[in-house]
Amino acid sequence: MNGLVADMLFETHLDLILRNEEDRPTPCEGQTHAEGKNGHTPEQHAEFWMILPCCGFDMLICRSRVENLRTRYDFFSCETCHRVMPTSTITFIELPTREA
Repeated sequence: MNGLVADMLFETHLDLILRNEEDRPTPCEGQTHAEGKNGHTPEQHAEFWMILPCCGFDMLICRSRVENLRTRYDFFSCETCHRVMPTSTITFIELPTREA
């Protein structure tokens, strides 16, 4: 993904997050988040924007899932395009914290 496209996607995703008028945490978008599977912690909100290098699939995920991916998995399979990639090639961008 080139830098300009990544910047545009980042701005779009951040705009959606920051436009939320209610002062509540952004939910984790992981499919198994509520069940606490695959490293998710149901009590946590999304703190990272994960971008896959294969097809550009992206989602907002909780800190515990990011730590789980970084420390326990060498490879990750994209649910969108079904490609397998090293977890080291996934981009994790920490979301800005909301000001109180």
